[in-house]
Amino acid sequence: MANYDLKVGFTTEQLQILHFTESNVVLAKGTRGQNSNVAWQVFRPFQSNQISWDDEYGIYCSNTKLVNHAQIIPFSDTPIGIDTNTLYTLENNGVILGPTTGGQRNTFALRNNYSNAPYLTTGLFQNAIINGNYRSGNAISAIPVLFQSTALMDPATDIYIWIQSQVQSNSIITRITSPVTRLSFSSSLFRISVVYDSYTGRFINAGSSNLSEGTIEHIEAP
Repeated sequence: MANYDLKVGFTTEQLQILHFTESNVVLAKGTRGQNSNVAWQVFRPFQSNQISWDDEYGIYCSNTKLVNHAQIIPFSDTPIGIDTNTLYTLENNGVILGPTTGGQRNTFALRNNYSNAPYLTTGLFQNAIINGNYRSGNAISAIPVLFQSTALMDPATDIYIWIQSQVQSNSIITRITSPVTRLSFSSSLFRISVVYDSYTGRFINAGSSNLSEGTIEHIEAP
């Protein structure tokens, strides 16, 4: 099990502006083949911030609609640390059972046998520690799954980071209002350190980190 660590730095002047504008740091993840559409972690920054998480996941099911700012409220979920290569099933009574055979390699799978709705929202959740505070159960992905269909979810290790106001942790986000920086963690790169650049509104290499070339990518906000 890999443990990842992200350090994010700001100057005193930057913090004053962010607090005045009620702007927060937003972190998102996602799954391969799907655009990141969930604000995984949102926090008011300090001058030096540390975020850490383990490579462990759970599956949740929710009636939440995939609209901007909707808070994800699960009605059923699995324990953290579930297995890939297996199949979990949402039964008609709203309970997730498993694992059983029938999944796919390196992928989390959930079959929707819940007949009380034509479709549900499902996804993966992952715990984190932010500046010493443990945050559990926040979603990293959200996709619709039809009744009698199976959702396949392959989590990516990339982290997306940006600044935005009026966004909450564990909520759907489809409108991003500032530049996004993608931080590419990998099986050989577990720690990244960045600082905020006020001129570009992006995050850049802190200089003292072991950030490898090509692990930062800047993405324009839609």
